[in-house]
Amino acid sequence: MRRDSESPRDSIEARPMADMSEKQIRRARIKRIAGLIFAGLVVLFFSAYLVRHRDQVVSIATRRELALAFPVACICAFFGYLLRGALWALLRREVTGLPMHAWRGFHITSVTGMGRYIPGKVWSFAGKAYLSSESPEDMPGHVAAVLLDNLLFLAAFGFYGVALFLASGESTAILGTYSVAGTAAMASALIVAEPHIFMRLFNLALRIAKYPPLERTPRYGMVTLILLGNMAAATVWAASFLIMVRALIPLGLGSAVFLAGLFCAGWLLGFFVLIAPAGVGVREGILILGLQQATTMSSAEIVTVVVAARFVSTFVELACAGIVLIVAAVRQSPKGPLKESSV
Repeated sequence: MRRDSESPRDSIEARPMADMSEKQIRRARIKRIAGLIFAGLVVLFFSAYLVRHRDQVVSIATRRELALAFPVACICAFFGYLLRGALWALLRREVTGLPMHAWRGFHITSVTGMGRYIPGKVWSFAGKAYLSSESPEDMPGHVAAVLLDNLLFLAAFGFYGVALFLASGESTAILGTYSVAGTAAMASALIVAEPHIFMRLFNLALRIAKYPPLERTPRYGMVTLILLGNMAAATVWAASFLIMVRALIPLGLGSAVFLAGLFCAGWLLGFFVLIAPAGVGVREGILILGLQQATTMSSAEIVTVVVAARFVSTFVELACAGIVLIVAAVRQSPKGPLKESSV
């Protein structure tokens, strides 16, 4: 029985508010469950990788130079992931017009990055758009932001890898192959990522799917900034790899430049092999081939340093996801779902 002070209009308007609250709770639960599933998958993957390469794990733990280099490389790689999160917050705001805190961008990038360990990698892209969106109506804008983000990421790694290869002065078969492939990937990504071309293509796809077109067009200055930021992230991640190599052998400038480009090549080509979780196997194979041609390291040392590089990236990704999930749990409201603006 309705109270006298409650009007029919109040009763009618209370229902949508209650329904919206239930939707928010359900959405928050889905996000938490997805994050826990991704975290569990990475833990399983990392554990299996450690067991499979236990000999290299023992070598890293027992060799003093590698044991000291490992935490330094992890710290270096961590800053790369922080940068990627901040870049996502900027790009999302530029494409959709919706503000996002840098920490929230790091949160989403860390959690959805674990989706790369599921073959197909589409889980990572879809998860990034879903977790970043605030309602079904703004989902197309977030899909556009994710696509543009990956295009700029590929262009940065392609440019960086080719430039380093050419600057190193090394003359190898892999140099020619990657220079051609990297240049093609970089050029294609840059053409499609041109703001007006990208929005025309994306709006055409929306019209075909019978969705309203997007009205915002990213600015050239912001797109250029995101591209340069991705190049900076590539630099930091390549540096973490060089730290592990430098722990075993001295590196001249030419060799360091070549290996940095090789690292970018492995990362880029691993991105395109959709069936390889997080590029596992592809990146390692390219690094082993390049180290055999560019250094005097023994086969055992090469395998150890390549496996160590994978340890660094996976360990840091797992640590980033763990940090954001712990912070989200601590800051969660006891009476309701996770507050979007607080993380």
